[in-house]
Amino acid sequence: MRLIDTSTLELVEFYKDIPNYAILSHRWGNEEITLQDLFRIKANNKTDNNREGYVKVVKFCRIAELHGLKYGWVDTCCIDKTSSSELAEAINSMYRWYEKSALCFAFLSDVGERFTQWGNRTTTLSKSEWFTRGWTLQELIAPSVVIFLDSKWGKIGTKSSLCAELSKITGIPKAILAGKPPHTASIAQRMSWASKRETTRVEDIAYCLMGLFGVNMPMLYGEGEGAFVRLQEEIIKTSEDHTIFAWQLSNWRHVPPNGGPLASSPVHFSECHDLGPIRDPGNRLLSGVISTDNKGIYLKLSLVPPNPKNRDDIHIAILPCRRAESPGTRTGIPLKPVSPNLAYFTRVSSQNLIEMPLEKNFEQKYPPRRICIQYQPQSSSGTTTTTTSSSRAQHAALVKAAGDGNETLARTILENNVDIDSRDEENRTPLIAAAAGGHSRLVEVLIKHGANIEAVDDGKHTPLISAATCGDVVAVKMLLDNGAQLDATNRRFETALMKASRQGYNNVVKVLLEYGAKLEINNIKDQTALMLAVRNGHCDVVKMLVEKGAYVDNGDAAGNTPLILAAMMREDSMVRILVEGGADLETQTDGYGYTALLWAAEKGQEDLVQFLIDHGADTDAVDDNGDTALEIASREGHKDVVRLLKRVLKKQGARRR
Repeated sequence: MRLIDTSTLELVEFYKDIPNYAILSHRWGNEEITLQDLFRIKANNKTDNNREGYVKVVKFCRIAELHGLKYGWVDTCCIDKTSSSELAEAINSMYRWYEKSALCFAFLSDVGERFTQWGNRTTTLSKSEWFTRGWTLQELIAPSVVIFLDSKWGKIGTKSSLCAELSKITGIPKAILAGKPPHTASIAQRMSWASKRETTRVEDIAYCLMGLFGVNMPMLYGEGEGAFVRLQEEIIKTSEDHTIFAWQLSNWRHVPPNGGPLASSPVHFSECHDLGPIRDPGNRLLSGVISTDNKGIYLKLSLVPPNPKNRDDIHIAILPCRRAESPGTRTGIPLKPVSPNLAYFTRVSSQNLIEMPLEKNFEQKYPPRRICIQYQPQSSSGTTTTTTSSSRAQHAALVKAAGDGNETLARTILENNVDIDSRDEENRTPLIAAAAGGHSRLVEVLIKHGANIEAVDDGKHTPLISAATCGDVVAVKMLLDNGAQLDATNRRFETALMKASRQGYNNVVKVLLEYGAKLEINNIKDQTALMLAVRNGHCDVVKMLVEKGAYVDNGDAAGNTPLILAAMMREDSMVRILVEGGADLETQTDGYGYTALLWAAEKGQEDLVQFLIDHGADTDAVDDNGDTALEIASREGHKDVVRLLKRVLKKQGARRR
C-alpha cells in the first residue's frame, strides 16, 4: 500500500505492518494531481499552489497531521493509474483500505462555511454532490470514523454526530452507519443505497459496489452495463438471498434488460429499501440453492399461474422475501414462459413486482418447482433470437455513419436491408445520432425512410432532444413538423427546451416556444428552462422565456430562484429582466438568507442596488445572520454602496417620521 508522509509529502510503500493512516474521501475536480505529478513536484523541490488538486492534498495532510497521523492516502496520487494491474488491485482493495483507516476525512467542497453555521444541517448536506456519487457510498460505510469537512476544511461533524441526517439523506439505516455490518442488510436494500448515485464511467457503478457485497472481479472497461450484471453473478455465487431478483423498472434512467433475470443498474432497486429475505426461527434464509449455466439462472420457486381472464400468459414466481411492514405477503416477479413444459421463462421487465398475500395452504396449492429464467429470450426450438455479431457490426456502422453525417455510406448500408432503427452500444438509432451530430439533411433522409422519431437511447434522449442539444434548428423544426413529442424528457427529466436554454441556442428556443413547449417542467434538480438559462448566463433566452410567461419565482433543489441566482452571478441585465417580469424581490437564498438586494450589496453593484430599491426592495431585510444590506456592504468594503444605502435610509427615515 502506498501512503503519503503527511509532514514531507513523500510517497512511502508498505507491504506489511501498515501504520495507522488517514484517508480522504472527496469529489474529483478538474485539477487533480497524479502519482507522477507528485513525484515530479518532489523531485523539483517545488510546490504547485496554483493547482487545486495539489492544494487539496496539502490541506488533507495538514489536517491528518493535526490529528496525530503520520501517513495519509488519497486515491488521485497514491495509485499508479498508468498500471492496469495496480489500478485493478486498488479498486478491488478500496473498501478494505477505507475500512482499515484510522480516520476518514470527507471533504465536501461544495458545502460553504456559512451554510454549516447557519443552515439546516440535513438540507445543507443533502445538496452536496458527494452524496450523489457511486464511489463515496463505500467511503461513507466502510470507515469506523468519518469526519465531514466544509469547503474551508472546517469541521461539519462526524458520521456519529450526523447519523440521523446522513440516514435521511442516503436511505442507509442508522444502525449500519453506527457500525452494524452491511451484510446484515439484504442485497436489495444495499442496492437501493446506490440507486440514486452515479459514476462517470458506466462500469464503475458495479466496481464501486464490490466491497459492499464482499466480491472481487476483474475490470473490463468497455463492457458497459454488463459490468453490473457480472457483479450480480458474483454475488449469487456466495449468497442465497433472493432479493437480488426483486428489482423493477425505475421510470427514467436505464433501458431495461432484455428479458433476463438480472437488473442492468442499481436504479432498478430504488424501491427496495424495506425488502428483506424471509428467515426461519434459527435465522437461516428460507431459500433454495441458486445455480447458473449458460442458459440462465435456476431457482426453486412457487409459481402462480396467470388469471384465465387475462391473455398475457404471465406467471408470478414467488420469491422468499417480503416488505418489512407486510409480513403476511410475499414478493413475486412476473415471468413469461418460453417452453411448453413451463421450465424456461423470461422476466417481464415492463411489469413491476407483485406483493402477493399468502393464502392458507399456499405451498400445497402452488408447490415449489425448479425453473430457469433465461439470460436471453429463446424461440420454442431453443435457438436464441439475438442478432449475430455481423448484424451488430452493420447496425453500429449505420449509426456511426449517421452520426458522422456520411449520407452516402448510410444510404449504402440501408440498401442492404439493415434495420433503419438499428442500435449501437449506447442504444442510439441512426436518427438520434444524426440529430445529435447536427446533420439535418440526413435527419430528413431517415425520417422519409420511416425512422422512429420517438426512439430513445440509454440516456432517454429522443432525436428532438438530441437536435436541440446541438442547436440544429432545421432538424428541430423538421422533427416537430413530423410529429415529434415536444415535451419528452431524458433520464434527467430534461426537455428539448431545457437543453436549448442551457446551451443558449436562441433560434431553437424560439422555435420550441412557437410550437408550444411547456415552460414549467422541472429536471432532476428541480430546474426549469428559465433557471438553466439564468445559470448559464444566456440573457436573450431568459428574456424570451419571461416574455412567454415563464414563472419567475420557481426555485430549484438548492433553494435558489432565477432572481437570486442572477444576483449571485452579477448578471445585472438578467436581474432587471426578472424584476420587470414580476420576480419576488424578498425571496431569500436557502441557507444564506440573502435577498437579491443583499447579494447586490455584497458584490458592490451600486447601480443594481439602486435599481432594486427603486423597484421596492426592502432595505431593512436581513440575512440568516441578522445583517442588513448596509452592514453587508460595510463588511465587504464597498464604500459607494454604503454611501448610497445611507442616503436611501436617511430619506426613508424622514418619510417614516
